[in-house]
Amino acid sequence: NIESMVFRNIHHHNPSDTRSILDVGWPTPDKHHDSLKTHIRSLVIDGLHIYDSGNQSSDASFIKVVANVDQMIVRNTEIIRAPSGEGTKGCLIETCPTAKINTLFMNNICAKGINSLLQHKDSEIGTLQLNNILVSEIGEAVILAENGHIGSINAGEVYGAELIHTDKKG
Repeated sequence: NIESMVFRNIHHHNPSDTRSILDVGWPTPDKHHDSLKTHIRSLVIDGLHIYDSGNQSSDASFIKVVANVDQMIVRNTEIIRAPSGEGTKGCLIETCPTAKINTLFMNNICAKGINSLLQHKDSEIGTLQLNNILVSEIGEAVILAENGHIGSINAGEVYGAELIHTDKKG
């Protein structure tokens, strides 16, 4: 169990592959590690800057969450990606089936050339709070929900794309 983690001023310039920048929890459950037992009370990512002029990381999920997190804050983030010629791919945050986030705050985020800010798969988010989000050249929506559950969404000042796109089960 982790009480509090803070990551500040992360710069990721021209990634060379699709690996994530942050894996929150054990990357994959196996016989030695159980990601369901990883519990973080407070996680703050403040100042993430991603500049990608190529397409080596085109389908990257920059932050992958596989653990239980009580409160996650992602703020002051910019993602600038050059057109890949293959359409927009990748996301800022991907929730994996073992993830559970009680409260996710996303504030002051600018993104260009990414498929979505949040790709929510088969997991649970209690409350999602979005504020001051500016996107361009984005895929279907700011949030892609695939079989996941979001208890409530509070959004203010979200510009440049549809807020949420769900599949029939999300």
